[in-house]
Amino acid sequence: MPSYLLIVDSIAANRCVIKAKLADSYLEVRQAETGQDALEMMRVDPPDLVVLG
Repeated sequence: MPSYLLIVDSIAANRCVIKAKLADSYLEVRQAETGQDALEMMRVDPPDLVVLG
C-alpha cells in the first residue's frame, strides 16, 4: 500500500493549510474531521503518520 498521512482537525481551513504545505511530498494526504472518523480510517487502513490539529 502507498504511504499516506492522515490530518485530523475539526476546522476545514486548518486541514486545507496543512494539506497545501504537503502538496509536494511523496505522501498521499487524507483528512478526517473528527477523532471518531480518524479511528475508523485507521482501523481500515493505518496511516504512516497522523497530524492532529
